[in-house]
Amino acid sequence: LWDTESTSHNIMNTQYGKDVCRQLADAAHRRGMRLGWYFSAREWNDPDCSDPENNFKYVAKMKMQLRELLSNYGKVDLLWFDYEGNPCPADPQEIFDYVLGLQPDIIINNRLYPLTPDESHAYVGACGMYATPEQFVGGYGSVPWETCSTMASSRQWSIRYNDPPRPAKDLIWETIGAAGGNGNMLMNVGPDSLGVIPPEYADRLKEAGDWIRAHEGILYGTTCGPWKPCGEYVSTQKGNT
Repeated sequence: LWDTESTSHNIMNTQYGKDVCRQLADAAHRRGMRLGWYFSAREWNDPDCSDPENNFKYVAKMKMQLRELLSNYGKVDLLWFDYEGNPCPADPQEIFDYVLGLQPDIIINNRLYPLTPDESHAYVGACGMYATPEQFVGGYGSVPWETCSTMASSRQWSIRYNDPPRPAKDLIWETIGAAGGNGNMLMNVGPDSLGVIPPEYADRLKEAGDWIRAHEGILYGTTCGPWKPCGEYVSTQKGNT
């Protein structure tokens, strides 16, 4: 999705022909917003990936792409690796150190290593900074974690037509649960084929956002506790309040 020198299989060689990562980075920096990239450790269409004889070629390409993403677009605050399967096509420690060499202050999630089937929030590992429970709210504790969840009723990550968003109450409760467990909330919404967030999803985001804005004091800048979450409530604290 950017102007890469690593492969001709990129957006510059499509009819669209524009670097969407550049557009996103420029817009974020212009507005003082933090920027994060999602990066799949495996490239599913690359025959060298995980091939015993040629995987070294894939790793070299992977590092070239990371260097481009972390050198050509200004400050990048977060890198969100994703991977299914074992082993990872590249050495996790090598990639972790390589990324920090390019952007020393960046935050990196824990998916350079395959996780347990439930993607438990309790395991971060040596090559990650926080855990990523998916489609469920993490547990109460001191391990840094962030729930990643989808707005779609089908719980898909990408857009599917005639797939309405979940009720705002569900989105709000997940956010409350994350705050009460000392975690963060990452809510996904997929744009359609024209890059537009469907109106019903935009309305649902605004609906949840209105509630959050009215109660931001119990969410932003807080930690969990002093009581553990239960089915009916959570507690948060800021200082001695």
